[in-house]
Amino acid sequence: MLSPTVLPADWPVLIVDLKDWFFTIPLHPDDRPKFAFTVPTINNAKPAQRYQWRVLPQGMRNSPRLCQWYVARALSGVRKQFPDAHVYHYMDDILVAMPPQEELLRLQPQLLNALHSHGLQVAPEKVQQQPPWKYLGVKILEWTIPHPEVQFVQSVKTLNDAQKLVGVITWLRPYLGLTTAQLSPLFELLKGDTDLKSPRELTPEAQKVLEEVQQAVSACQVYRIEPSIDATVFITTPDLHPTGIIGHWNDDWSDPLHVLEWVFLPHQPHKTATALLELIVHLIIKRRQCCLQLMGADPSKIILPVQREEFDWSYANNVSLQNALEGFSGQITYHLPSHKLLQVAKNTQFSLQPKNSQEPVQGPTIFTDGSGKTGKAIVTWQDGSEWQVLEGHEDGSAQLVDLKAAVMAFEKFSQEPFNLIMDSAYVADIAQRLGCSVLKEVSNPALFDLLKALWYAIQAGAHPYYVLHVRSHTNLPGFVAEGNARADNLANPEWVAPQPDVLAQAKASHGFFHQNAHTLQKQFQLTATEACEIV
Repeated sequence: MLSPTVLPADWPVLIVDLKDWFFTIPLHPDDRPKFAFTVPTINNAKPAQRYQWRVLPQGMRNSPRLCQWYVARALSGVRKQFPDAHVYHYMDDILVAMPPQEELLRLQPQLLNALHSHGLQVAPEKVQQQPPWKYLGVKILEWTIPHPEVQFVQSVKTLNDAQKLVGVITWLRPYLGLTTAQLSPLFELLKGDTDLKSPRELTPEAQKVLEEVQQAVSACQVYRIEPSIDATVFITTPDLHPTGIIGHWNDDWSDPLHVLEWVFLPHQPHKTATALLELIVHLIIKRRQCCLQLMGADPSKIILPVQREEFDWSYANNVSLQNALEGFSGQITYHLPSHKLLQVAKNTQFSLQPKNSQEPVQGPTIFTDGSGKTGKAIVTWQDGSEWQVLEGHEDGSAQLVDLKAAVMAFEKFSQEPFNLIMDSAYVADIAQRLGCSVLKEVSNPALFDLLKALWYAIQAGAHPYYVLHVRSHTNLPGFVAEGNARADNLANPEWVAPQPDVLAQAKASHGFFHQNAHTLQKQFQLTATEACEIV
Protein backbone atom coordinates (compact mmCIF):
# COMPACT_ATOMS: atom_id res chain seq x y z
CA MET A 1 0.00 0.00 0.00
CA LEU A 2 1.02 3.57 -0.65
CA SER A 3 2.54 5.58 2.17
CA PRO A 4 1.09 9.08 1.59
CA THR A 5 4.16 10.75 3.12
CA VAL A 6 6.20 9.97 -0.03
CA LEU A 7 3.97 12.26 -2.10
CA PRO A 8 6.13 15.32 -2.83
CA ALA A 9 5.01 18.36 -0.86
CA ASP A 10 2.82 20.88 -2.70
CA TRP A 11 2.33 18.61 -5.73
CA PRO A 12 -1.30 18.67 -6.94
CA VAL A 13 -3.12 15.37 -6.59
CA LEU A 14 -5.86 13.61 -8.54
CA ILE A 15 -7.72 10.66 -7.02
CA VAL A 16 -10.02 8.40 -9.05
CA ASP A 17 -12.25 5.64 -7.69
CA LEU A 18 -13.29 2.79 -10.01
CA LYS A 19 -16.93 1.77 -9.98
CA ASP A 20 -17.94 -1.91 -9.59
CA TRP A 21 -14.54 -2.92 -10.85
CA PHE A 22 -14.97 -6.64 -10.21
CA PHE A 23 -17.96 -6.66 -12.56
CA THR A 24 -16.26 -4.62 -15.27
CA ILE A 25 -13.26 -6.89 -15.85
CA PRO A 26 -14.35 -9.40 -18.52
CA LEU A 27 -13.29 -13.00 -18.69
CA HIS A 28 -11.93 -14.35 -21.96
CA PRO A 29 -14.61 -16.41 -23.78
CA ASP A 30 -12.41 -19.49 -23.66
CA ASP A 31 -12.18 -19.23 -19.87
CA ARG A 32 -15.88 -18.74 -19.13
CA PRO A 33 -16.78 -22.47 -19.13
CA LYS A 34 -14.23 -22.95 -16.33
CA PHE A 35 -16.38 -20.71 -14.14
CA ALA A 36 -19.72 -22.40 -14.77
CA PHE A 37 -22.16 -22.92 -11.91
CA THR A 38 -25.59 -24.46 -11.39
CA VAL A 39 -28.75 -22.96 -9.88
CA PRO A 40 -31.03 -25.84 -8.72
CA THR A 41 -34.80 -25.66 -8.64
CA ILE A 42 -37.08 -26.41 -5.70
CA ASN A 43 -38.07 -30.09 -5.59
CA ASN A 44 -36.51 -30.59 -9.05
CA ALA A 45 -39.57 -28.97 -10.64
CA LYS A 46 -37.58 -28.29 -13.81
CA PRO A 47 -34.05 -28.88 -15.08
CA ALA A 48 -31.35 -26.99 -13.18
CA GLN A 49 -30.16 -23.82 -14.84
CA ARG A 50 -26.51 -23.60 -15.90
CA TYR A 51 -24.70 -20.26 -16.01
CA GLN A 52 -21.21 -18.99 -16.73
CA TRP A 53 -19.39 -16.01 -15.26
CA ARG A 54 -18.67 -13.43 -17.96
CA VAL A 55 -16.72 -11.17 -15.57
CA LEU A 56 -14.18 -11.87 -12.85
CA PRO A 57 -15.93 -13.78 -10.04
CA GLN A 58 -15.61 -12.25 -6.60
CA GLY A 59 -15.35 -15.55 -4.77
CA MET A 60 -12.16 -16.70 -6.52
CA ARG A 61 -9.04 -16.43 -4.39
CA ASN A 62 -6.94 -14.95 -7.20
CA SER A 63 -9.51 -12.32 -8.21
CA PRO A 64 -7.90 -9.44 -6.23
CA ARG A 65 -4.49 -10.23 -7.70
CA LEU A 66 -5.92 -10.38 -11.23
CA CYS A 67 -7.72 -7.10 -10.63
CA GLN A 68 -4.48 -5.46 -9.57
CA TRP A 69 -2.75 -6.78 -12.68
CA TYR A 70 -5.57 -5.66 -14.98
CA VAL A 71 -5.68 -2.09 -13.63
CA ALA A 72 -1.87 -1.89 -13.78
CA ARG A 73 -2.03 -2.87 -17.47
CA ALA A 74 -4.64 -0.18 -18.07
CA LEU A 75 -2.39 2.42 -16.42
CA SER A 76 0.83 1.35 -18.16
CA GLY A 77 0.27 3.69 -21.12
CA VAL A 78 -0.28 6.67 -18.83
CA ARG A 79 2.91 5.89 -16.94
CA LYS A 80 4.88 5.79 -20.20
CA GLN A 81 3.31 8.98 -21.55
CA PHE A 82 3.89 10.90 -18.29
CA PRO A 83 7.09 9.44 -16.80
CA ASP A 84 7.44 12.25 -14.23
CA ALA A 85 4.01 11.62 -12.74
CA HIS A 86 3.63 9.55 -9.59
CA VAL A 87 0.87 7.04 -10.37
CA TYR A 88 -0.27 4.75 -7.56
CA HIS A 89 -3.11 2.29 -7.44
CA TYR A 90 -4.40 -0.09 -4.82
CA MET A 91 -7.39 -2.23 -5.78
CA ASP A 92 -9.97 0.25 -7.13
CA ASP A 93 -8.33 3.46 -5.82
CA ILE A 94 -5.98 5.38 -8.13
CA LEU A 95 -3.86 8.37 -7.07
CA VAL A 96 -1.85 10.57 -9.41
CA ALA A 97 0.48 13.38 -8.29
CA MET A 98 2.25 15.65 -10.76
CA PRO A 99 3.37 19.29 -10.92
CA PRO A 100 2.28 21.75 -12.08
CA GLN A 101 -1.51 21.79 -11.96
CA GLU A 102 -1.73 22.35 -15.72
CA GLU A 103 0.18 19.15 -16.46
CA LEU A 104 -2.07 17.18 -14.11
CA LEU A 105 -5.14 18.58 -15.91
CA ARG A 106 -3.60 17.48 -19.22
CA LEU A 107 -3.02 14.00 -17.78
CA GLN A 108 -6.56 13.57 -16.46
CA PRO A 109 -8.38 12.91 -19.78
CA GLN A 110 -5.62 10.53 -20.85
CA LEU A 111 -6.09 8.61 -17.62
CA LEU A 112 -9.86 8.41 -17.98
CA ASN A 113 -9.60 7.33 -21.63
CA ALA A 114 -7.11 4.58 -20.71
CA LEU A 115 -9.46 3.23 -18.05
CA HIS A 116 -12.51 3.40 -20.30
CA SER A 117 -10.67 1.63 -23.14
CA HIS A 118 -10.19 -1.34 -20.79
CA GLY A 119 -13.84 -1.38 -19.79
CA LEU A 120 -13.22 0.16 -16.37
CA GLN A 121 -15.83 2.64 -15.18
CA VAL A 122 -15.01 5.71 -13.11
CA ALA A 123 -17.37 6.95 -10.42
CA PRO A 124 -17.64 10.68 -11.31
CA GLU A 125 -18.76 11.65 -7.83
CA LYS A 126 -15.58 10.11 -6.38
CA VAL A 127 -13.07 12.00 -8.53
CA GLN A 128 -11.08 14.25 -6.17
CA GLN A 129 -9.17 17.21 -7.62
CA GLN A 130 -8.93 19.65 -4.70
CA PRO A 131 -7.59 19.34 -1.15
CA PRO A 132 -8.25 17.84 1.24
CA TRP A 133 -7.92 14.58 -0.62
CA LYS A 134 -8.87 11.27 0.97
CA TYR A 135 -7.10 8.08 -0.08
CA LEU A 136 -7.47 4.69 1.62
CA GLY A 137 -8.95 6.36 4.67
CA VAL A 138 -6.13 8.90 5.05
CA LYS A 139 -6.60 12.64 4.61
CA ILE A 140 -3.93 14.33 2.49
CA LEU A 141 -3.20 18.07 2.55
CA GLU A 142 -0.79 20.09 0.43
CA TRP A 143 2.08 19.76 2.93
CA THR A 144 0.99 17.44 5.69
CA ILE A 145 -0.82 14.20 6.46
CA PRO A 146 -3.11 14.69 9.47
CA HIS A 147 -3.83 11.75 11.72
CA PRO A 148 -6.69 9.47 10.58
CA GLU A 149 -10.05 10.12 12.17
CA VAL A 150 -10.75 7.36 14.68
CA GLN A 151 -13.12 6.60 17.50
CA PHE A 152 -11.61 5.38 20.76
CA VAL A 153 -13.36 2.87 22.97
CA GLN A 154 -15.01 5.04 25.61
CA SER A 155 -14.90 2.46 28.41
CA VAL A 156 -12.76 -0.61 28.93
CA LYS A 157 -14.56 -3.42 30.73
CA THR A 158 -13.31 -6.57 28.98
CA LEU A 159 -10.25 -7.92 27.19
CA ASN A 160 -12.16 -7.39 23.95
CA ASP A 161 -12.50 -3.66 24.71
CA ALA A 162 -8.81 -3.41 25.64
CA GLN A 163 -7.75 -5.17 22.43
CA LYS A 164 -9.82 -2.78 20.30
CA LEU A 165 -8.37 0.25 22.08
CA VAL A 166 -4.74 -0.87 21.81
CA GLY A 167 -5.30 -1.94 18.19
CA VAL A 168 -6.46 1.54 17.19
CA ILE A 169 -3.58 3.20 19.03
CA THR A 170 -1.05 0.84 17.40
CA TRP A 171 -2.46 1.78 13.99
CA LEU A 172 -2.01 5.47 14.82
CA ARG A 173 1.56 5.18 16.16
CA PRO A 174 3.30 6.10 12.86
CA TYR A 175 1.51 9.47 13.13
CA LEU A 176 1.74 10.03 16.87
CA GLY A 177 5.32 9.14 17.77
CA LEU A 178 4.37 7.63 21.13
CA THR A 179 7.14 5.38 22.40
CA THR A 180 6.84 1.79 23.54
CA ALA A 181 7.66 2.79 27.10
CA GLN A 182 4.91 5.43 27.10
CA LEU A 183 2.28 2.92 25.95
CA SER A 184 3.42 0.11 28.23
CA PRO A 185 0.55 0.53 30.78
CA LEU A 186 -1.95 -0.02 27.95
CA PHE A 187 -0.10 -3.09 26.71
CA GLU A 188 -0.35 -4.55 30.21
CA LEU A 189 -4.15 -4.65 29.83
CA LEU A 190 -3.78 -7.38 27.21
CA LYS A 191 -2.15 -9.80 29.64
CA GLY A 192 -3.86 -12.23 31.98
CA ASP A 193 -7.08 -14.17 31.39
CA THR A 194 -7.40 -15.08 27.70
CA ASP A 195 -11.21 -15.06 27.65
CA LEU A 196 -12.33 -12.11 25.49
CA LYS A 197 -15.07 -11.38 28.03
CA SER A 198 -12.71 -11.47 31.02
CA PRO A 199 -12.89 -8.24 33.06
CA ARG A 200 -10.43 -5.39 32.50
CA GLU A 201 -10.30 -1.83 33.73
CA LEU A 202 -8.04 1.12 33.09
CA THR A 203 -5.45 1.58 35.80
CA PRO A 204 -4.55 5.17 36.76
CA GLU A 205 -1.35 4.78 34.72
CA ALA A 206 -3.28 3.50 31.69
CA GLN A 207 -5.81 6.33 32.03
CA LYS A 208 -2.97 8.86 32.02
CA VAL A 209 -1.47 7.25 28.90
CA LEU A 210 -4.85 7.36 27.17
CA GLU A 211 -5.09 11.09 27.89
CA GLU A 212 -1.60 11.56 26.39
CA VAL A 213 -2.70 9.61 23.31
CA GLN A 214 -5.77 11.79 22.86
CA GLN A 215 -3.65 14.93 23.18
CA ALA A 216 -1.16 13.57 20.65
CA VAL A 217 -3.99 12.69 18.24
CA SER A 218 -5.25 16.26 18.29
CA ALA A 219 -1.79 17.77 17.77
CA CYS A 220 0.40 15.39 15.76
CA GLN A 221 0.81 15.01 12.01
CA VAL A 222 3.41 13.80 9.54
CA TYR A 223 4.66 15.61 6.46
CA ARG A 224 4.80 14.96 2.77
CA ILE A 225 8.29 14.48 1.39
CA GLU A 226 10.39 17.42 0.22
CA PRO A 227 12.22 16.24 -2.95
CA SER A 228 14.97 18.86 -2.66
CA ILE A 229 16.03 17.64 0.82
CA ASP A 230 17.56 14.23 1.45
CA ALA A 231 15.94 11.93 3.98
CA THR A 232 17.59 11.44 7.37
CA VAL A 233 17.13 8.56 9.81
CA PHE A 234 17.14 9.53 13.47
CA ILE A 235 17.66 6.71 15.98
CA THR A 236 16.49 7.59 19.48
CA THR A 237 16.47 5.53 22.67
CA PRO A 238 13.81 6.88 25.05
CA ASP A 239 13.86 4.74 28.20
CA LEU A 240 16.15 2.28 26.38
CA HIS A 241 13.43 1.49 23.81
CA PRO A 242 15.06 2.23 20.42
CA THR A 243 12.78 4.22 18.13
CA GLY A 244 13.35 5.32 14.55
CA ILE A 245 12.28 8.44 12.66
CA ILE A 246 12.52 9.05 8.92
CA GLY A 247 12.38 12.77 8.34
CA HIS A 248 13.75 15.98 6.87
CA TRP A 249 15.80 18.52 8.78
CA ASN A 250 15.99 22.14 7.68
CA ASP A 251 17.10 24.92 10.02
CA ASP A 252 15.18 27.46 7.94
CA TRP A 253 11.79 25.93 8.76
CA SER A 254 9.79 27.09 11.77
CA ASP A 255 9.79 23.45 12.84
CA PRO A 256 13.15 22.16 11.57
CA LEU A 257 12.12 18.49 11.88
CA HIS A 258 9.49 17.21 9.47
CA VAL A 259 8.64 13.64 10.43
CA LEU A 260 7.78 11.39 7.50
CA GLU A 261 7.35 8.18 9.45
CA TRP A 262 7.91 6.72 12.91
CA VAL A 263 8.95 3.13 13.45
CA PHE A 264 8.85 1.15 16.68
CA LEU A 265 10.16 -2.22 17.77
CA PRO A 266 7.90 -4.75 19.52
CA HIS A 267 6.82 -4.00 23.08
CA GLN A 268 8.78 -7.01 24.36
CA PRO A 269 12.04 -8.33 22.86
CA HIS A 270 12.08 -11.96 21.79
CA LYS A 271 14.87 -12.93 24.19
CA THR A 272 15.01 -12.52 27.97
CA ALA A 273 18.01 -10.21 27.65
CA THR A 274 18.57 -8.51 24.30
CA ALA A 275 21.61 -6.32 23.78
CA LEU A 276 20.70 -2.68 23.15
CA LEU A 277 23.09 -2.68 20.20
CA GLU A 278 21.17 -5.61 18.70
CA LEU A 279 17.93 -3.60 18.85
CA ILE A 280 19.60 -0.56 17.29
CA VAL A 281 20.98 -2.76 14.51
CA HIS A 282 17.50 -4.15 13.86
CA LEU A 283 16.15 -0.60 13.68
CA ILE A 284 18.86 0.48 11.21
CA ILE A 285 18.01 -2.47 8.95
CA LYS A 286 14.28 -1.69 9.08
CA ARG A 287 14.82 2.01 8.32
CA ARG A 288 17.15 1.34 5.38
CA GLN A 289 14.67 -1.18 3.96
CA CYS A 290 11.84 1.31 4.44
CA CYS A 291 13.73 4.10 2.62
CA LEU A 292 14.57 1.78 -0.25
CA GLN A 293 10.95 0.67 -0.49
CA LEU A 294 9.39 4.12 -0.27
CA MET A 295 11.97 6.33 -1.99
CA GLY A 296 14.18 3.91 -3.91
CA ALA A 297 17.34 5.07 -2.15
CA ASP A 298 19.21 4.86 1.15
CA PRO A 299 18.88 7.76 3.57
CA SER A 300 21.59 10.36 3.17
CA LYS A 301 22.34 10.36 6.87
CA ILE A 302 21.85 8.17 9.94
CA ILE A 303 22.10 9.92 13.30
CA LEU A 304 22.84 7.70 16.30
CA PRO A 305 22.61 8.75 19.97
CA VAL A 306 26.06 7.39 20.84
CA GLN A 307 29.60 8.64 21.20
CA ARG A 308 31.91 8.32 18.18
CA GLU A 309 34.34 6.16 20.15
CA GLU A 310 31.62 3.72 21.19
CA PHE A 311 30.32 3.42 17.64
CA ASP A 312 33.81 2.75 16.28
CA TRP A 313 34.37 0.06 18.92
CA SER A 314 30.97 -1.54 18.21
CA TYR A 315 31.51 -1.47 14.45
CA ALA A 316 34.90 -3.15 14.81
CA ASN A 317 33.59 -5.88 17.14
CA ASN A 318 30.01 -6.55 16.05
CA VAL A 319 29.30 -8.46 12.83
CA SER A 320 25.59 -7.63 12.94
CA LEU A 321 26.32 -3.90 12.87
CA GLN A 322 28.74 -4.39 10.00
CA ASN A 323 26.05 -6.27 8.05
CA ALA A 324 23.41 -3.64 8.82
CA LEU A 325 25.60 -0.89 7.31
CA GLU A 326 26.98 -2.90 4.40
CA GLY A 327 26.83 -0.85 1.22
CA PHE A 328 25.71 2.31 3.03
CA SER A 329 27.34 5.30 1.35
CA GLY A 330 25.67 8.02 3.40
CA GLN A 331 26.91 9.85 6.45
CA ILE A 332 26.78 8.60 10.03
CA THR A 333 26.75 11.19 12.79
CA TYR A 334 26.54 10.81 16.54
CA HIS A 335 24.75 13.83 17.99
CA LEU A 336 20.99 14.26 17.83
CA PRO A 337 20.00 17.86 17.07
CA SER A 338 18.06 19.87 19.61
CA HIS A 339 14.34 19.23 19.16
CA LYS A 340 11.48 18.46 21.52
CA LEU A 341 10.85 15.07 19.87
CA LEU A 342 14.49 14.09 20.37
CA GLN A 343 15.14 15.65 23.76
CA VAL A 344 13.81 12.69 25.81
CA ALA A 345 16.19 10.36 24.05
CA LYS A 346 19.13 12.72 24.63
CA ASN A 347 18.46 12.53 28.37
CA THR A 348 18.73 8.71 28.38
CA GLN A 349 22.26 7.65 29.25
CA PHE A 350 23.62 4.30 28.08
CA SER A 351 26.71 2.64 26.73
CA LEU A 352 27.10 0.19 23.84
CA GLN A 353 30.30 -1.30 25.25
CA PRO A 354 29.50 -4.30 27.46
CA LYS A 355 30.60 -4.13 31.07
CA ASN A 356 31.57 -7.77 31.20
CA SER A 357 35.14 -8.48 30.21
CA GLN A 358 36.17 -11.33 27.94
CA GLU A 359 39.29 -11.85 30.03
CA PRO A 360 39.79 -12.09 33.82
CA VAL A 361 40.11 -8.70 35.51
CA GLN A 362 42.39 -7.51 38.28
CA GLY A 363 40.29 -7.94 41.40
CA PRO A 364 38.87 -10.48 43.85
CA THR A 365 37.54 -13.81 42.67
CA ILE A 366 34.02 -14.49 43.90
CA PHE A 367 32.24 -17.85 44.03
CA THR A 368 28.47 -18.16 44.18
CA ASP A 369 26.09 -21.07 44.50
CA GLY A 370 22.52 -21.74 45.52
CA SER A 371 20.39 -24.68 46.54
CA GLY A 372 16.72 -25.14 45.80
CA LYS A 373 16.51 -27.66 48.68
CA THR A 374 17.80 -25.42 51.41
CA GLY A 375 17.02 -22.03 49.83
CA LYS A 376 20.54 -20.86 50.71
CA ALA A 377 22.24 -18.35 48.39
CA ILE A 378 25.97 -18.26 49.02
CA VAL A 379 28.66 -15.72 48.05
CA THR A 380 32.16 -16.59 49.20
CA TRP A 381 35.62 -15.19 48.50
CA GLN A 382 39.10 -15.33 49.92
CA ASP A 383 40.32 -12.25 51.77
CA GLY A 384 43.99 -12.84 52.46
CA SER A 385 44.17 -16.23 54.12
CA GLU A 386 40.57 -16.12 55.34
CA TRP A 387 37.45 -17.13 53.46
CA GLN A 388 34.55 -14.72 53.75
CA VAL A 389 30.91 -15.76 53.35
CA LEU A 390 27.77 -13.80 52.52
CA GLU A 391 24.56 -15.79 52.94
CA GLY A 392 21.04 -15.04 51.73
CA HIS A 393 17.80 -16.93 51.32
CA GLU A 394 15.38 -17.38 48.42
CA ASP A 395 12.44 -19.74 48.18
CA GLY A 396 11.96 -21.54 44.92
CA SER A 397 13.95 -23.45 42.35
CA ALA A 398 17.72 -23.74 42.19
CA GLN A 399 17.65 -21.26 39.30
CA LEU A 400 16.06 -18.59 41.49
CA VAL A 401 18.48 -19.17 44.36
CA ASP A 402 21.47 -19.00 41.98
CA LEU A 403 20.13 -15.70 40.64
CA LYS A 404 19.79 -14.41 44.19
CA ALA A 405 23.43 -15.28 44.89
CA ALA A 406 24.53 -13.44 41.74
CA VAL A 407 22.53 -10.35 42.76
CA MET A 408 24.22 -10.41 46.18
CA ALA A 409 27.66 -10.63 44.55
CA PHE A 410 27.09 -7.68 42.20
CA GLU A 411 25.65 -5.56 45.00
CA LYS A 412 28.53 -6.40 47.34
CA PHE A 413 31.31 -5.65 44.82
CA SER A 414 29.72 -2.77 42.91
CA GLN A 415 32.69 -0.45 43.51
CA GLU A 416 35.52 -2.62 42.18
CA PRO A 417 36.26 -5.01 39.32
CA PHE A 418 35.86 -8.69 40.19
CA ASN A 419 35.79 -12.19 38.73
CA LEU A 420 32.60 -14.20 39.27
CA ILE A 421 32.70 -18.02 39.18
CA MET A 422 29.55 -20.16 39.31
CA ASP A 423 28.29 -23.57 38.21
CA SER A 424 24.93 -22.32 36.87
CA ALA A 425 25.18 -21.99 33.08
CA TYR A 426 21.88 -20.06 32.92
CA VAL A 427 22.89 -17.40 35.45
CA ALA A 428 26.38 -17.12 33.96
CA ASP A 429 24.89 -16.47 30.52
CA ILE A 430 22.40 -13.90 31.83
CA ALA A 431 25.06 -12.09 33.89
CA GLN A 432 27.29 -11.73 30.85
CA ARG A 433 24.48 -10.32 28.64
CA LEU A 434 22.75 -7.94 31.05
CA GLY A 435 25.51 -5.35 31.04
CA CYS A 436 24.01 -3.32 28.16
CA SER A 437 20.79 -5.17 27.43
CA VAL A 438 17.06 -4.59 27.54
CA LEU A 439 15.22 -6.98 29.84
CA LYS A 440 12.09 -8.78 28.69
CA GLU A 441 9.29 -9.25 31.18
CA VAL A 442 8.75 -12.94 31.96
CA SER A 443 5.59 -14.60 33.24
CA ASN A 444 7.16 -15.85 36.49
CA PRO A 445 6.99 -12.86 38.90
CA ALA A 446 9.68 -14.19 41.26
CA LEU A 447 12.07 -14.81 38.37
CA PHE A 448 11.38 -11.39 36.83
CA ASP A 449 11.97 -9.63 40.15
CA LEU A 450 15.37 -11.29 40.50
CA LEU A 451 16.26 -10.55 36.87
CA LYS A 452 15.39 -6.89 37.44
CA ALA A 453 17.43 -6.83 40.64
CA LEU A 454 20.40 -8.32 38.79
CA TRP A 455 19.98 -5.82 35.92
CA TYR A 456 19.93 -2.86 38.31
CA ALA A 457 22.89 -4.23 40.27
CA ILE A 458 24.95 -4.60 37.08
CA GLN A 459 23.97 -1.12 35.85
CA ALA A 460 25.00 0.38 39.19
CA GLY A 461 28.50 -1.08 38.90
CA ALA A 462 31.19 1.29 37.72
CA HIS A 463 33.84 -1.31 36.86
CA PRO A 464 34.20 -4.28 34.50
CA TYR A 465 33.55 -7.83 35.65
CA TYR A 466 34.39 -11.28 34.34
CA VAL A 467 32.08 -14.31 34.54
CA LEU A 468 33.32 -17.91 34.37
CA HIS A 469 31.04 -20.94 34.32
CA VAL A 470 32.50 -24.16 35.74
CA ARG A 471 31.05 -27.63 36.14
CA SER A 472 30.33 -28.73 39.68
CA HIS A 473 31.54 -31.87 41.47
CA THR A 474 34.54 -32.39 39.18
CA ASN A 475 37.02 -33.10 42.01
CA LEU A 476 39.68 -31.25 40.04
CA PRO A 477 42.66 -29.77 41.88
CA GLY A 478 43.33 -26.06 42.17
CA PHE A 479 41.85 -22.86 43.52
CA VAL A 480 38.83 -22.63 41.16
CA ALA A 481 37.56 -26.12 41.97
CA GLU A 482 38.21 -25.57 45.67
CA GLY A 483 36.27 -22.29 45.74
CA ASN A 484 33.35 -23.74 43.79
CA ALA A 485 33.23 -26.80 46.07
CA ARG A 486 33.30 -24.54 49.13
CA ALA A 487 30.33 -22.52 47.84
CA ASP A 488 28.51 -25.73 46.98
CA ASN A 489 29.08 -27.20 50.44
CA LEU A 490 27.89 -24.01 52.11
CA ALA A 491 24.70 -24.03 50.08
CA ASN A 492 24.15 -27.77 50.49
CA PRO A 493 25.40 -28.81 53.95
CA GLU A 494 25.52 -32.52 54.58
CA TRP A 495 22.24 -33.74 55.96
CA VAL A 496 21.03 -37.28 56.65
CA ALA A 497 17.32 -37.79 56.30
CA PRO A 498 15.65 -39.71 59.19
CA GLN A 499 15.21 -43.35 58.29
CA PRO A 500 11.75 -44.85 58.59
CA ASP A 501 11.27 -47.73 61.08
CA VAL A 502 11.94 -51.31 59.93
CA LEU A 503 8.28 -52.14 59.38
CA ALA A 504 7.82 -49.03 57.20
CA GLN A 505 10.94 -49.92 55.23
CA ALA A 506 9.59 -53.40 54.62
CA LYS A 507 6.25 -52.05 53.39
CA ALA A 508 7.98 -49.60 51.05
CA SER A 509 10.28 -52.34 49.73
CA HIS A 510 7.37 -54.70 49.10
CA GLY A 511 5.43 -51.97 47.31
CA PHE A 512 8.33 -51.60 44.88
CA PHE A 513 9.87 -55.11 44.58
CA HIS A 514 6.85 -57.32 45.55
CA GLN A 515 8.86 -59.81 47.63
CA ASN A 516 7.08 -62.75 49.19
CA ALA A 517 6.60 -63.08 52.94
CA HIS A 518 9.57 -65.39 53.47
CA THR A 519 11.95 -62.98 51.72
CA LEU A 520 10.63 -60.00 53.68
CA GLN A 521 11.01 -61.92 56.95
CA LYS A 522 14.68 -62.72 56.25
CA GLN A 523 15.58 -59.31 54.75
CA PHE A 524 14.09 -57.13 57.50
CA GLN A 525 14.19 -59.59 60.44
CA LEU A 526 10.40 -59.58 60.79
CA THR A 527 8.20 -62.14 62.44
CA ALA A 528 6.22 -64.43 60.17
CA THR A 529 2.99 -62.67 61.17
CA GLU A 530 4.35 -59.22 60.34
CA ALA A 531 5.64 -60.39 56.96
CA CYS A 532 2.32 -62.07 56.08
CA GLU A 533 0.38 -58.93 57.01
CA ILE A 534 2.52 -56.86 54.63
CA VAL A 535 2.03 -59.35 51.77
